[in-house]
Amino acid sequence: MSDKTCAVLLEPLQGEAGVLPPPRGYLSRVRELCTKHAALMLLDEVQTGMGRTGAYFAHQHERIEPTR
Repeated sequence: MSDKTCAVLLEPLQGEAGVLPPPRGYLSRVRELCTKHAALMLLDEVQTGMGRTGAYFAHQHERIEPTR
């Protein structure tokens, strides 16, 4: 990531090839880098939203917020 990065788009939990969560702290680190470089953090929560992971959205497990 650099200051030329405008956004990072990712799924907080891979769902198509099985349920594959990222390592602990991954989303928090991405959030830190996005903040540092003034980039948007966009999360695709089509498959992980609406309580399917135990929280309303999967990113809430790491207590982070994507860009609003």
